[in-house]
Amino acid sequence: MDYFLLGSTLMALLWLIKAVIVRHVGSRGNDAKALPLNNIFRWSYPLPFLALLGFVLMRESIVPEKKTFFSSRY
Repeated sequence: MDYFLLGSTLMALLWLIKAVIVRHVGSRGNDAKALPLNNIFRWSYPLPFLALLGFVLMRESIVPEKKTFFSSRY
């Protein structure tokens, strides 16, 4: 779960950087460049998310559950 939270936080940071880049390009009057750039970022965002989700699910199925104080009592 920690890898998923870390990865999601990094992806949100990258999405914020993307928004700043597209906004900067668009504010300079280059709407012809900003729109295709926005479309590229929009369609490329799900790929890293699916890769992150697959990594976390594979890791959770491979790594055995850690024994904690509460899990050993029940």
